[in-house]
Amino acid sequence: MLLRVFIGAVLALVSSISALWLYGQIRPSETAQSNPALTEPIRFAPSVEPEITFQPRPDFVRVVDVPSPDEVDKPAQNGLRPVLFDYQSQARARSMAHYYRQVFDATTQAGATGLSQVFIPFDPTTQTVALHSVLLLRDEEALDVTHEVRVEFVRPDGAVQTRIFNGSVTGLVRVPGTRSGDRLDVEYSITDHSTVTGFRHSQVINLGPPVDQFMQVHLRSAWRGDPPQHVTFGGAPEMTEIREGDYSVLEFGPDVLPATETEFLTPHWRFPQPLFLASQFESWHEVASWGESFYRPVEDPLIAELAQTIQAEHEDDEARILAALRHVQNEISYFAILLGEGGYRPVHPAETLRFSEGDCKAKALLLISLLDAMGIEARAAFVHTETGRGIDKLPPTPFAFNHVIVEVSHGNRRHLVDPTDIERSGGLREQARQDWGFALVADAGRGALERISIRPSRMPLADIDEQYSITSAERDDHRAVLRTRWTYRGEMADAIRQEIRMNGMDAALANYERFYASRSDGLTMIGGAELADDPETGHLIYTAEMQLDLFDFSHPDSEMPSYIFIAHGASRAILGAPLEARENPLALPYPYDFRHRITLNLPEGSSHWIPDDPSYRQYMNDLTVENDAFELTDSRDFTENRVVLTARTRILEPEILPDLFTRVENDLQGSDPMSYVVIGEQINMQVDPGRMQNLLIPSHAPALPEYTTIR
Repeated sequence: MLLRVFIGAVLALVSSISALWLYGQIRPSETAQSNPALTEPIRFAPSVEPEITFQPRPDFVRVVDVPSPDEVDKPAQNGLRPVLFDYQSQARARSMAHYYRQVFDATTQAGATGLSQVFIPFDPTTQTVALHSVLLLRDEEALDVTHEVRVEFVRPDGAVQTRIFNGSVTGLVRVPGTRSGDRLDVEYSITDHSTVTGFRHSQVINLGPPVDQFMQVHLRSAWRGDPPQHVTFGGAPEMTEIREGDYSVLEFGPDVLPATETEFLTPHWRFPQPLFLASQFESWHEVASWGESFYRPVEDPLIAELAQTIQAEHEDDEARILAALRHVQNEISYFAILLGEGGYRPVHPAETLRFSEGDCKAKALLLISLLDAMGIEARAAFVHTETGRGIDKLPPTPFAFNHVIVEVSHGNRRHLVDPTDIERSGGLREQARQDWGFALVADAGRGALERISIRPSRMPLADIDEQYSITSAERDDHRAVLRTRWTYRGEMADAIRQEIRMNGMDAALANYERFYASRSDGLTMIGGAELADDPETGHLIYTAEMQLDLFDFSHPDSEMPSYIFIAHGASRAILGAPLEARENPLALPYPYDFRHRITLNLPEGSSHWIPDDPSYRQYMNDLTVENDAFELTDSRDFTENRVVLTARTRILEPEILPDLFTRVENDLQGSDPMSYVVIGEQINMQVDPGRMQNLLIPSHAPALPEYTTIR
């Protein structure tokens, strides 16, 4: 029992604003014209020199009062006290204007430095910026420094590394002479002139940090004609609806935003952060019709030539579809230029082929055009890789999606394939392995959200089989021969194959050798390790044989060694946050399914390494947990000369719902983060923390999702 407590404790231990960024919290609306010329693929991305002009405040703005310094009770952050956040917009017939006003008090000299730097990100290819007013309030005197500021432009770093160029520019407005005790009151507008969505505007406003840190918040959104479909999430306040002439107005405040708190690892598709979303699209059918115009097959000699080559090399349609898909996946590098309308309109397929690079839109249109040239029907499909399971809760809008894939028709079935994905093994049916919730196919004849139904296989993504043959029962002889076999299936096999393509086979094999070397006092490979596809099953299999010196955790004066074996492949670290007092669903590392089998062949004279005392096996009780979200199993089989440990962790759903929390807590009560077995000395032990930590490192740790919001 003491050993269980000790090992359990070790397992638990190891498992376990200086400048004003004024614009980043509200996504500008996109607009576009229904013009055939504008729905054709673009051959290049235009570039425009950025400019900020000085203009009067727009007529649509409702001026609100600002709390006096004596009324401000918000704490300062980095010497800045947020006073007022005012965002107002007007959806016009052929543009959308966004007005911003923010007021800050500087309480320290560091805060004064923050007041002197106002950042305004925008896209100069589709947006114009007007600076209306820059006021400094000092000793109850208002100093108008609007025409004394200096405007410079910088572009964000990191685009070269990410290969995503979005065209945004940051206007740096430098305010002269700021001091501690000053109040900065700045007003500016950004007007969208994009034509990409046919002048049907959409809007997403994030009301979480730092907007919710202001003492007063005012939101006012005016829409020409009828009010848009709109919704709020995450405790965001409801907007009051009024009519003003030709405009429907949605408004909140000025007031204090209601306090909200986002629970860690609430699934993205539950939209846990406070958000306001609005859209003038009337239906998903309208969005599908809009998207269809961008993804009509393109005829081009380069496309025809490639299609003819594929047809000549492959006899049936399924083989041709897979060949075209793999060409786009492997031969076209990911590269995105999102300047202006490039965030929605795909690049011409001939340009994609010529430069051998493109983003999801470009790759999708290229694949659609290739298949069309071979007489195979295909259409674009829009998904969201993070919030897709909750798209049906949103008003219809192109903003609901962040990725384009392709739906291919073959026989009497439709198959979803991702041209940006890694090459996947198997036939056409095996290509769709991402459960993104809902997809919208760019087909005006259908035009409804369609559920993507992909259930996990009954077979594990990976099976790890390790057979240790311990050489001797002598006290100081810790040698053993390990024969291991790792069998990868499905997307896990595809991920390893991609790693081999990226880094080479030698690097992949070296990773396994380093892993085992870190778990022993010495390792010598016996023969060559192999990582290869099984032609009969299509699985990827790693096999190796090695001699190693096992970690001995016994005390020097004990009579026998102590060896600990841990099922590193089937981790139970699947809950990223406590369930106690939790209100929202908890995201799980889905999909995850690993099975690990450890066989210990004991030497002659080692029968005393497995005590007859029932308490020995009691602290390593077998575990069986089965509920709607996951399954955990482990079992131990003891014979005179052999011990077998089998463990499996299988995630069934992407989240745990609150009504399952109590059962999950009961299921996991008393269980250890990883399955293990101990042979030899059980009491007189001397556990080295470094060695134990190496044993506890999982070979395939569950990847818990990071928290993000809609974008």
